[in-house]
Amino acid sequence: MPEIHARLSASGAKRWMTCPKSVALEETIPETDTEYSMEGTEAHALAEKLLAIFKKEGRREFSQEELGDNRDMILAVTDYLDYIYELYDGLALQNKDVAIYIEQRVDFSHYVKEGFGTCDCIIIAGETLHIIDYKHGKGVRVYCKNNPQPRLYGLGALEMFEWEYPIKWVNTHIVQPRMDWADTENLSAAFLKEWGEDEVKPKADLAWEDKGDFVPSDACQFCKAKPICRARAQKSLSIIQDIIRRK
Repeated sequence: MPEIHARLSASGAKRWMTCPKSVALEETIPETDTEYSMEGTEAHALAEKLLAIFKKEGRREFSQEELGDNRDMILAVTDYLDYIYELYDGLALQNKDVAIYIEQRVDFSHYVKEGFGTCDCIIIAGETLHIIDYKHGKGVRVYCKNNPQPRLYGLGALEMFEWEYPIKWVNTHIVQPRMDWADTENLSAAFLKEWGEDEVKPKADLAWEDKGDFVPSDACQFCKAKPICRARAQKSLSIIQDIIRRK
């Protein structure tokens, strides 16, 4: 069964929150898989399989058959797992119960119409919810602070779990092992909900209804529509003309 994606996805939130008109324009372009996206999907599947073994059996050593034969991928995924183990062990020293969820689908449609996504890993300990997002790419460093993707996952996880756990804090983590990089953002649950209401909701409504403006920015980098976007072309032309005038 093909994977289903939200129209306003968490991974694309930086783009549609900045440029609401990009959503409808992107929908005119067919989805295509690339070598990089397929490799990322494979790496996520391996991480999910190994974390499931850890959760069920507590095992942190794996056979060659379980790991596969892609050395670069194995190194990246096991570095990601080591980050989770270290976080889990530290939390277990301070809390009697630590809950872990793997590839957990969450719903943030209270803030984004029909909004949902899948968290790579969720750990809940005490009053803190941890969202861990694995990035397999090595071309662009991804920062956690002010990043709407893990924040939206956090809002969805709050909707799912706060009735069961006394969550007051949401810590988001991005782990990018092939760049030897990890980043975190620590927010109160109250602040995150306020951000969802004040920042996300109105921008999501604009994007869903194809209103607002085209706003070229660094968020264009992964936009499928950038080759046919007139606003981006006009901005590029303006920059070139300004450079020429200054010479």
